[in-house]
Amino acid sequence: MFVCSKEGLRKLDKWDYKTINPRQETRTNCIAKLNIKNMGGKFMVVDFVEEHNHDLHTRETTHMFVVYKCELYVPYQIKE
Repeated sequence: MFVCSKEGLRKLDKWDYKTINPRQETRTNCIAKLNIKNMGGKFMVVDFVEEHNHDLHTRETTHMFVVYKCELYVPYQIKE
């Protein structure tokens, strides 16, 4: 199952009263999802919900995703 990155809600923080600079809420309880199933070697879409309850990122802001910040592992080659 694939879900939106804003799926669910953040847990209540028990130290909330001590927080000086709280982080911005990133979860919006979005219900967008894609559920697929393997049916004898072929994948079939079982459930698809397209509606998001938030604005989607534009092409200009996708470079800020965490997945783009990690370095790709490239194995070194031994010269002979």
